[in-house]
Amino acid sequence: MMAQQPWQSLAVGLAAGAAAACVLPYVFKLVYPPPSRETDICRGMEGLIGNTKLVNLEALSRECGCTVLAKMESSNPGGSTKDRIALNIILQAEEAGLLRPGGTIIEGTAGSTGISLALLARARGYKCIIVMADDMAMEKELTLKTLGAQVHRVKAVSIVNDNHYCKVAERLAAELPNAFYVDQFENAANFDAHYRYTGPEIWRQARGQVDAFVMGAGTGGTLAGIGSYLFEQNSNVRVCLVDPPGSALYLKGELLHLVIVVFVCLMAFSMQLRAGCYLPPNRQSVSCNATATTPSWRGLALIASQPTLLKPCPT
Repeated sequence: MMAQQPWQSLAVGLAAGAAAACVLPYVFKLVYPPPSRETDICRGMEGLIGNTKLVNLEALSRECGCTVLAKMESSNPGGSTKDRIALNIILQAEEAGLLRPGGTIIEGTAGSTGISLALLARARGYKCIIVMADDMAMEKELTLKTLGAQVHRVKAVSIVNDNHYCKVAERLAAELPNAFYVDQFENAANFDAHYRYTGPEIWRQARGQVDAFVMGAGTGGTLAGIGSYLFEQNSNVRVCLVDPPGSALYLKGELLHLVIVVFVCLMAFSMQLRAGCYLPPNRQSVSCNATATTPSWRGLALIASQPTLLKPCPT
């Protein structure tokens, strides 16, 4: 057999390198596909929701010694991540026959969810009624009315009171024909919107390099949905709920701490049975296991018993 000449080996090496350079970009796109953009024209209001940018906070990253990314949910048309849950809740309600043409969307809310619902209701041909407490800022009411929603003000009372704005909204939906009560705190579509869409977005945009996910919480749907998805991809991801000292989620009294944290966890994770919330040993963050079939009561007890779970961030 004739020995291969040095120039032949060099030629083979160059050819192999050129082939790899041509193939690798396509392999990379298969592993980390870019956002689907069949067209540059969005389909109405819905087409503007989601696929928000991840922004590198460079000054904070330098200060912390790691890459800190911010998900720009403010670029959604309604100005918040609530656009995602509003759209998902409406679509699922339509599919289930709970929301029919010409219907009325009703919700008790004092926050961004009302704005998102008002926007989408107008875009999809529905009426929208928002029930809110009378101690909320007038600017919120004016914004909702500008977007076409009817606003009903009720006296601000405790959540256990039958005249709480959420309960008033629920009764109103039961009384009106062809009305749909959103019920964002208990609606599984809230969790689902973030488990199916926001979580995968973050994982894809960060190229799978996510060590921790940090956010505040309202209903708990965003934290639960994104946290569940990220934890499925990497069980070492830390999912952290942050709230300032003095808030309902941060109390120094041990008994009050126990009661409030259990309540918050129940509210945050009762909206979906498939997501069990638990705190593994030696972990100081809430993790969500989307394969569980019922809420983990042992996990809730563990969370409530951990005084270090809710602690002030270093200043």
